[in-house]
Amino acid sequence: MKKISLLAVLFSFFITACGDSDGGANASTNAGTAALDEVYASEDDLPGCTEKYDGAIAFVKEGSTAFRCEDGRWENKGEYYANNDAIKNCTAKREGEVAYIVDEDKSLVCEDGKWVNSSNVSSSSSWSEVKGSSSSIASSSSWPPEGGIGYSSAQAPSSSSVAQSSSSVASSSSAKSSSSSVKSSSSITSSSSSGIVLPCKTESEDNCEYGILKDSRDGREYKTVKIGDQVWMAENLNFDTDNSWCYGDAPANCAKYGRLYTWAAAVGGAEDECGGGHECDLGTGDVQGVCPKGWHLPSKAEWETLIVAVDGSITEYTSSNTASSKLKSVTGWSDSGNGTDTFGFSALPAGYRLSDEYYYEGILACIWSSTEANSKRAYYMDLYYANGYAKLYDDYKFIGFSVRCLKD
Repeated sequence: MKKISLLAVLFSFFITACGDSDGGANASTNAGTAALDEVYASEDDLPGCTEKYDGAIAFVKEGSTAFRCEDGRWENKGEYYANNDAIKNCTAKREGEVAYIVDEDKSLVCEDGKWVNSSNVSSSSSWSEVKGSSSSIASSSSWPPEGGIGYSSAQAPSSSSVAQSSSSVASSSSAKSSSSSVKSSSSITSSSSSGIVLPCKTESEDNCEYGILKDSRDGREYKTVKIGDQVWMAENLNFDTDNSWCYGDAPANCAKYGRLYTWAAAVGGAEDECGGGHECDLGTGDVQGVCPKGWHLPSKAEWETLIVAVDGSITEYTSSNTASSKLKSVTGWSDSGNGTDTFGFSALPAGYRLSDEYYYEGILACIWSSTEANSKRAYYMDLYYANGYAKLYDDYKFIGFSVRCLKD
């Protein structure tokens, strides 16, 4: 990890701010209440946002950006300034930008020519969105922004740079083998005559349309469930392929949670074609990827269809969004974070793999989509133990996330 003195960075920043054409008063070298001792050269060099860093502020020289470790994610707090006197003028070209004031531990946003408290500004904006000269701040972010494992242009804990594997998996266009068709164990529909998807689980009965998927490649069987017009695996995939792992390298966790896959492995591509830094030409239509024949890796749009089916709409990440609670399993989540599993999806908190280490078992479910965000990142579904939100973020392709397959 590349680290440099915080005082040195603030000093160099002072020189830059004084030369800014929009003005800007003298900057102090007061490091305020910074919780980490060093400044990191880039977002890629941030450590994992683990419990020991919870609440910590980290500074990144590249872009002069501040990040706070919150709930397992490095959240972008904006361009950092030593104090209020050091901040640049809020001009039209900075409209929507966020600034972090070190000695007051707060973020401000530039609105209508004034810097105002950003209590209503999402800290999950991606770095590129925050730095955009005139764009408004988006509600999705990265963990760390555009560089660090994090969630999306969106979110996830950051890391030091990760070596990319060059081993390949089978092409998504090739049919490795076939799987048995899904057998419905119930004729009960999950939708009402009005087309609204109804819960299939209540306290008194379970009317979910379950089935069985048998993967002929290895003989494993998976429970499936129909939700609205979609048929999903009701368990995480546990097919052993290159660039996939058991959480903690423990085989028992593969049996419990399924395997964790890089995005390239999930879509059935080689790391040097679909991994970090490579735009993967997946074409149009369903992407079978690592899924059995007749099934595919769900797209971002198909995940959104699921959220609408269980929650009525794609809502903002507020208390009105309860999709996560309805999708999470009724056991296995930390600190009373279990869900109601209202639709039989039974999402498990499998955590993720980053740079040969494993994080957040019992805390997070991160499940890949087939939709690429850019050459470095791809979208995934995120479920978190501490709230009911179901969120779609993008994150680095080299991270190991879970896979759920969707029937063609």
